[in-house]
Amino acid sequence: MEAKPCIVIREEHFSEIYHWCCCVAAPIFDLRGCMIGCLDITVSFDDVSKMSLLSGMAQLVARSIQSEIKTRQAVQEAEQIRGVLDHTVNLAQRAVVVIDKHGTINTANNDAALLFNKTAGALVGTHCSTFLKTGNIIEKIKKGGNFSDTIRLSGMLSGEKELWVEFRPLQDSAQRPTRGLLVFEDRKPRVSVRTNPKRLACFTFENLIGSSPGMERAVKLARRFAPLDVPILLQGETGSGKELFAHAVHNESPRKNAPFIPLNCAALPRDLVESELFGYAKGAFTGALPQGKQGKFDLADGGTLFLDEIDSMPLDIQGKLLRAIDGGEIAPVGANSYKRADVRIIVSSGKQLFQETVTGGFRKDLYYRISAVTILIPPLRERKTDIEELVTYFVLKAATTLGKPVRRVDPRALDLILAYDWPGNVRQLESSIVFAVQLTDSDTIFPEHLPDAVADAKTERNSSLPGDSQSARLDSFHLTHAIDQAGGKIGVAAQQLGVSRSTLYRRRRAKGLVKERGGKAAPGEQEDTK
Repeated sequence: MEAKPCIVIREEHFSEIYHWCCCVAAPIFDLRGCMIGCLDITVSFDDVSKMSLLSGMAQLVARSIQSEIKTRQAVQEAEQIRGVLDHTVNLAQRAVVVIDKHGTINTANNDAALLFNKTAGALVGTHCSTFLKTGNIIEKIKKGGNFSDTIRLSGMLSGEKELWVEFRPLQDSAQRPTRGLLVFEDRKPRVSVRTNPKRLACFTFENLIGSSPGMERAVKLARRFAPLDVPILLQGETGSGKELFAHAVHNESPRKNAPFIPLNCAALPRDLVESELFGYAKGAFTGALPQGKQGKFDLADGGTLFLDEIDSMPLDIQGKLLRAIDGGEIAPVGANSYKRADVRIIVSSGKQLFQETVTGGFRKDLYYRISAVTILIPPLRERKTDIEELVTYFVLKAATTLGKPVRRVDPRALDLILAYDWPGNVRQLESSIVFAVQLTDSDTIFPEHLPDAVADAKTERNSSLPGDSQSARLDSFHLTHAIDQAGGKIGVAAQQLGVSRSTLYRRRRAKGLVKERGGKAAPGEQEDTK
C-alpha cells in the first residue's frame, strides 16, 4: 500500500470484470497520519480523457473529508484532556479557576463553585472582575507572571470576604501566556478543629448563614461583644450552631491568634472533669502520668476556653470554675499552690440555665458571672426563611466532598424540607442533605432521596387533620385491600396509596395489622423493599 493518490485504467485492474472501467483514488488520513480509508471515483473507459480532472477532484474531496475527521478527533481529544484537567483541578483542595488572557473564566473546580455559591458551569464564561474587587489585580493578570496578594471578593454566599489569591500564568509551546490559574484560599489554614495542631478557631461570622430576624440579632450581639474580654453564654438547642458562634467570637477578638480550646462537659466522666479543666500535678492519684498533665486552662492560656454543655458540670467543680473566672487562678489536682491563667471564657447550654439554678442543678453565683452577655441562638424551626439558603450551601458542600454533580433540589423536595420541624436543627439538616446527595444518581435531589423522617413529616401532619382524605385511605380496610391488590408487596401498595413505605408500616402497626412474635416482626413485616 503506497498511501498516495493513484489512477488504474482498464487492464491494470487485477480482476477481469473491471477491465471496462477506469478508477482514481485518493487516501484519507487521521489526525496522527494513519491512513483510515480512501475516496474512489470510477468511470467508463469512454471518459478516460477526464481522468486528470477526476484525480484532482478526488484529492480535493478526500482532503475535505480528512479535514473534517481531524477536526472531530481534535475536539474529542480536547474534551478528554479537559475532563482530565477538570478532575485534576478538583483534587487541588482549594478554589481554582482557569481564566483566559482577557480575564474570562474557562474552568472552575468544585471548591470555587462552593466559594461563589454557583455551579462550576455557571462560572464558565463569567469575567473575573465580577468577583475581584481589587482593580490592580486585573492589571497584574494582563501583565502575566506569578503574583500573590490579599483581595476582597464579592458574589459569595456570605457576601464580601477577604481571601488570599495566587496567579500562575499558563503558556503555549512558544512560551506565550494564553491562560492563567487563580487559586483562592482563606488566610487561616482550613483544618479540622479536632486535629488542628495550633488549636486555632476555624470559623468566622462569614460562616454563619442566615438572615432571619433571630439569627441577625444573635450575630449582631456576638459581633458587638466579641472584642470585649467578657464571658459569653450561648443558649440554643442541640445542633443549632453554638460552637460555630464560639469560633466566630474568638476570631473576632484580640485573642484570635492564640489557642481556641473546646471542652464538652457532658462527654467527660464526673471524676475526670476537674483534672481535664485544671490539670494535675505529678503523682496526684493512682494511674496519673509521672510528669503530671496540663489542663484545658493551661492549653488555652492567652486564648479562649469554650465549655460546651456547661449545665452538665458537677456542682463542686462549678465552684472552682467560678474562682478561676473571677481571680484568673487555677489549682491543678494534687498541687499545693495556685497559678495564673489568662483565659477568655465562652460557655454554651442546651437548657434554660436560669431554670437550672431554680431547681438547684446549677450555681446561681456562677450563672450570674457567665450570663451577663447571653446570646440566644434560635432553633431552625423559628428561622424557616434561612432554610433554603442553608440547603443551597449544604448541597454544594456535600457534592464537593462526595464528588457528585448534584446542584439543585426539586421544588417538591424543598417543600418537604421546609415543612419539617428539624428537631436536630442545622446539624440534622446538613446530615439529611449529605444523605440525599449520596442517594441521588442525577444532579437533582427529589423527594424519594430525603430521609424518611423528612419525607413523611408533611404526610403525617396532613393525615392527622379531621376528615383528611389520606387518613381515610389509610384505614384498616384500605390498607389491607391495597396490600392484597399488590400481592403482598409493601412498596407497590405504598405507591398506590400515595405514601412512603415507612408510613405504611407505621400505620399497619398502629392499627394492629402487624403482630409481634417473640420480639420479632411477624412474617407480614418481611415484605419486599421495592
